[in-house]
Amino acid sequence: MHYVVYDQRQDYRGSTQHGYYYYDPAAQPPHVYGLNPNIAVSGTSGYIEIYGAYLAPPGTTPQVSMPGASLWIVYQSDNQINVYYSYLNAGTYWLSVSTIHGTSNWVRFTVLAGNPTPHITWIDPSTWQAGDTTVFTITGTGFGTNPSLTINGAFIEGYGIYNAWDTGMWAWVTVSPYAPSQTVTVTVTSNGYWGNPFIAQYPGQPNYGSSEA
Repeated sequence: MHYVVYDQRQDYRGSTQHGYYYYDPAAQPPHVYGLNPNIAVSGTSGYIEIYGAYLAPPGTTPQVSMPGASLWIVYQSDNQINVYYSYLNAGTYWLSVSTIHGTSNWVRFTVLAGNPTPHITWIDPSTWQAGDTTVFTITGTGFGTNPSLTINGAFIEGYGIYNAWDTGMWAWVTVSPYAPSQTVTVTVTSNGYWGNPFIAQYPGQPNYGSSEA
């Protein structure tokens, strides 16, 4: 139920202001559940989907605030708002939604400088013995904090990672005793940094990074 409330206020000059406004005791301030995506790469533009409750009361226009960024609302409903942004600098931003009933919680949006594509510079040892398991080291750059390893070639019976870091990997490989002399392909794929997915450093790159040797 809506109530019409009569408002009379005295300002500092002694004059009296009269007016009416609507009060809805059941109205709720907006609440943001999450963002999709919640990360982006600097220097690019894109869209953010904001999910929540009471985001856009009927007949009103909400405001989306993210200090340090310019946002434009392209879609709104009571449980979703889509906004467009352009060319954010790297850093941490905080987003909120405001309506006539209040301001929501603040939700983090992270803009990264972008992840470099992995590059393999050396594999040691580079020759693996048939019929044996070899422990080897891969050195390079841009592997990320949780890279993946793939070894493609006939007579490779198994392989895995003992430990990995941004500039290297300690791994093992088992070669069949029947393997002839041959070349195999070793690929390191970056899965991003610290739990975030891989974000290409340059627009147009795929959403994963890999390097072959």
